[in-house]
Amino acid sequence: MSVAIRFLKMVDSFLPLISKLCLLIGSIAIVVLLLIFGWLVFGRYVLNDTPTWVEQLALLLVVYITFLGAAAGVHEETHLGVQFIRESLPDVIRKP
Repeated sequence: MSVAIRFLKMVDSFLPLISKLCLLIGSIAIVVLLLIFGWLVFGRYVLNDTPTWVEQLALLLVVYITFLGAAAGVHEETHLGVQFIRESLPDVIRKP
């Protein structure tokens, strides 16, 4: 067996762990997002002083949640797919 094939098999064995790690980090980021939005509402309506850092951090967390969730979804084959275009093509053009 060549070195490249052994390397690919080794990498392939780590992919489920990486997928679970992506889901864990994304889940923690969602909890943090909820907490900072709670702080935003509290600061805005109770303290009458809006924390400025919350909106920037929330935007960054949404991006991380999206990308990590999409990566795990592609690995676990649970991602959203647009298949109606492929399914509407004639059999000659469409690949099975």
